[in-house]
Amino acid sequence: MRAFKTVTHAVSMDQTRMVLNGVYVVVSDDKVEFVATDGRRLSITSIPFAGGCDAKIIIPTQAINMFMRLGIEDDSDVVVSIEEGAVSFECGNVLLRSKIIDGVYPNYNQVVPTDETNHASIPIADFEATIKRVATITAKDSDTIIFDLQHDKCVIEAEELGIGRAVDSVPVDSNVQLRFAANARFVLDLLKVLDGDNVTLYVQDELSPLLFADNASKHVVMPVRAK
Repeated sequence: MRAFKTVTHAVSMDQTRMVLNGVYVVVSDDKVEFVATDGRRLSITSIPFAGGCDAKIIIPTQAINMFMRLGIEDDSDVVVSIEEGAVSFECGNVLLRSKIIDGVYPNYNQVVPTDETNHASIPIADFEATIKRVATITAKDSDTIIFDLQHDKCVIEAEELGIGRAVDSVPVDSNVQLRFAANARFVLDLLKVLDGDNVTLYVQDELSPLLFADNASKHVVMPVRAK
């Protein structure tokens, strides 16, 4: 179940784009890939698989959330069965069946940055705490914060008219210096599902997609123009 938890935060809530209202599951010979996007962010993770079959389905978020609310442990073995127009989850004496979303999922691979020249290693706990402190003054409709990435630290700042300005920093190990802006909530959502102590950020310029990665997942966040 952890694979689903790693990506569901990026699922779209826009009911006019039904194919994005679920998790895209791609089964291949050696792995199962889980994908979610709302058009402004993208999350991908995968688990090993030796089933020797191919399948591509979109599972509604409602079904996934319902199954996760049943208290299934992350490391529990879950049997997923795919049939015509439906999918079922089975774990122990728990069985849940759901319709799948009909449609063609967009080509998500084309938005994942492949150039890993510029990168920074950032401690996850410090990064998350710093963003939360700074983001307290951002407007709910924007959540925009600015990242001033330097070789040894990343200065994070936000300014809201009529409220004030907040500035804080987190230590980093970076081979690039760059200033860019992003949605604070999007970054916080992905930091919550990462494994390990550090996250690697790959960034090319202030208008290119941001790639956050750990050993098991990749998360793309589209930058925003700073005020």
